[in-house]
Amino acid sequence: MDSIEEAKPKPPKAALLPLPKDLSDLLDEVVLNFDKIDGPLDTKIKETWPLYVVFGDGGNYHIDALSKVQKWIQLDQKIGLKVNEISKEPLLKLSLEKNELYKGYLAYKNHYDSISGINSGTSLEDVTGTKPTGFINKDITKFYEAFNSSQYKSKDKSKENTGDAVLLYGCSADDVYSALKNNKVGSTDKEESLCVILDNNNKETSKKFAIVSLKAGKGRAGRILTLLRPMLGDTSSATPRERNPQALTPDDYLQTNESYIAEIFQDIYVDKQLLTEVEFMNALRSSLTKLVTAVGKIPKALADTIGEFAGNLKKITNKVFGSIVLGFKDEIQSVKTKYFTLVNAEENLRKEMEITNEGKDDPIKVTHSFYINVAVFVKEVRKINYESLIGRIVLKSKQLDNNKIFVTDVQDIDESTVTGIKDNINNIWNTYFVPLKDSTCVTKKVTCEPITLIDRESFKPMIYFNSNILAFEIFEKLLDKVLTQGSSLSDQKNIKDEFIKISSQISAEAIFGKNDSLPLIKYDGKKIQRLGKKKEYSISSIVEEKGGDFKVGKIEIKKSKDGNYFIVYLYLIFELQIVDDEVVPYYSLVELRNDSKSSFTFKAEVNKTAIPQDKVF
Repeated sequence: MDSIEEAKPKPPKAALLPLPKDLSDLLDEVVLNFDKIDGPLDTKIKETWPLYVVFGDGGNYHIDALSKVQKWIQLDQKIGLKVNEISKEPLLKLSLEKNELYKGYLAYKNHYDSISGINSGTSLEDVTGTKPTGFINKDITKFYEAFNSSQYKSKDKSKENTGDAVLLYGCSADDVYSALKNNKVGSTDKEESLCVILDNNNKETSKKFAIVSLKAGKGRAGRILTLLRPMLGDTSSATPRERNPQALTPDDYLQTNESYIAEIFQDIYVDKQLLTEVEFMNALRSSLTKLVTAVGKIPKALADTIGEFAGNLKKITNKVFGSIVLGFKDEIQSVKTKYFTLVNAEENLRKEMEITNEGKDDPIKVTHSFYINVAVFVKEVRKINYESLIGRIVLKSKQLDNNKIFVTDVQDIDESTVTGIKDNINNIWNTYFVPLKDSTCVTKKVTCEPITLIDRESFKPMIYFNSNILAFEIFEKLLDKVLTQGSSLSDQKNIKDEFIKISSQISAEAIFGKNDSLPLIKYDGKKIQRLGKKKEYSISSIVEEKGGDFKVGKIEIKKSKDGNYFIVYLYLIFELQIVDDEVVPYYSLVELRNDSKSSFTFKAEVNKTAIPQDKVF
């Protein structure tokens, strides 16, 4: 009987209280003013915020954006006061936290705090350490009219201007326009990245200005590119996604349903035909072409580098993709042949379980043939040296990691998982079958005495064992393929060097646009980046920030969520995109997973590329 405590009815959940009307009205104002803002105004607001933090209400702002910033500050202050008042009441505080309008307000607050830099400890004052005397933002078109008539702009008409604001130091906007039109602008070194106005004798004056790219928030439209849509017959233009998958396991990526992640991953099949390695490389080349298109014309040297990069990458990816993905059935068959006795015993046991009882959930009655097949299976399990197999995998993984261009992840591999499954198989044998050793059914096709019934769930360890041995074997074959067919170390170094050249030059084109000769500063709400001139800009800034660690692919083996199966994942580079003015590799994912409903086999699923580098490595 339940205890008195257990029998007590649980108190009903407290009903949420309505928010005070004055607070609800303020939250409604947030929705009214900020829920639907078009793209151009949204961009202007993002540019206005970091300027407002330094200059306050006065300056060369876009009036519509300034009014939105001022409105937000007013609402934010009023809402903050009201929230402090009701936070003293626990039930009201809970009601507030559950309120959808309040959640929306917090989302806006986090966004605006981020792009303004108000809580980052840095601001545009940090460009020189002193407050600028003024700025150009609303009249940025006048600045570029003067810039475009100068000797400092690129001769390529297809490129864009990328500076969003100009900070003034001891000069006026007219001083800057005049200096540009008369080609009287010098520059400091990269550490400052400032422009200096020259006098009639080309001597530096005390008047300076800084061209600033304000890259807070999402990148410019069109900078995030999509590869496979035209390939699959979809010619619609790509738009940046507002949401990105968080750090998930590969299994999470593939199993998440009814979400935006499910929209991203689709099998790469055309009329039920898996892509060939030729189509694979064509798709990669297509993404390289799109990179070039996104930033306008590029120097011939860069075009040649892109060609060399694609060619060298083809040496590796063609062999790996072709032999692994397209030849996967042959690999599975070779493993099944190697473990023929073990595989055959499991397949026979599955058949026995299907025909022994009419009800699939009923316990299994041990028969002569069932006893023999289990005996064979247990004998084979005891013979397999999986410790040696795991040891080879770990050793080869270290060898591959030394090459750097392919990496492995074998952290989940451990002998204890397989040993535990093996012990369970031995327990099944000792519990149910050893007592029958003197039964006539061991040698003859007669009913086993005593009658022995075994729950079907007890036989799952046999399936787990076979599945994991296959996973280890397949993983070792993947390692062998990449180690032997992954081209020479010199080719791998060439690929890395070429990627660095492509990244640095394309990033420079995307960041500087028409500005070939004047220094540029970038502010993202978190830090100041002094980029110097286009020719000075190199991959060094990316190397310092992200390690510049380009990789062709990754092979990893992970446990399933229930901890019984090992699943093999293969990532291969499949496209390059420009994200926030940097070239980012994206990867396709091949999953090699056991299908528990069929006999000793794995299924390979090739999924559409949508996984950025930082989610893979």
